[in-house]
Amino acid sequence: MPNINNKVVDDIARFRAAFSSVDSAVALKSNKGTTLNSYGIIDALSSKSNANIPLSDAGISSFLFVSDSTVNEQILDSFSYTEFGVAKYIIYASSGLSKQACELLVLHDGVTPISVEYANLATTLLTYFHADIVGGVVRLLITPSVANINFKVLRTLLTI
Repeated sequence: MPNINNKVVDDIARFRAAFSSVDSAVALKSNKGTTLNSYGIIDALSSKSNANIPLSDAGISSFLFVSDSTVNEQILDSFSYTEFGVAKYIIYASSGLSKQACELLVLHDGVTPISVEYANLATTLLTYFHADIVGGVVRLLITPSVANINFKVLRTLLTI
């Protein structure tokens, strides 16, 4: 019977050997001084300048949201348009046996937000998404088709 621990160690050694010439895959330091390696998230490498894009320039968060008892438009999320230029969402919505999951991108130029919803899967379409800018804030809005929808959201923000 093979030893699973040895296989994992062998796989890690092969990964490290494959990327030994790439400094960013071996070890990086974020701008906060934390060493990041092949076991965790590494800073992205800019293809134009070969400069690291620090993880502090990307805000990754998750949250839960429950829509209210109406089917009126509601704010699912918001972020500063002067600080962040683009947001990516993975959204899971559920209400009873009805489920909906999608990915959504929101980009803006400081005046007009553009959103595109893709990879939308639904047993029943529970909500529609769109974005606007009000008072220096980009808002992701929902228009539910039923009341009291449970949302689980994973959001990634990139700074301008």
